[in-house]
Amino acid sequence: GWEVPSGVYAVLEAEGLEAVYSAYRAVVDAWLPGSGYALGDGPCFAASPSPGAPGDPKAPWRVHVSIRNVDDAADLAIWT
Repeated sequence: GWEVPSGVYAVLEAEGLEAVYSAYRAVVDAWLPGSGYALGDGPCFAASPSPGAPGDPKAPWRVHVSIRNVDDAADLAIWT
């Protein structure tokens, strides 16, 4: 299995796999700039507690975006 590195993550709910990218963009484009955080060095990923999620257009997904405090991110490049 895959182990998630420890760290701070912004987590947003998305309904259906097609909404995952929009949720990611909402965190990066809308919330992140004024939040006091920057992208972290951990992974960004989506996970669903529903076993049939990829084929279910209404399945819940949680989008995790690695973040860190801006004060700790002076040397961090932000890719979007």
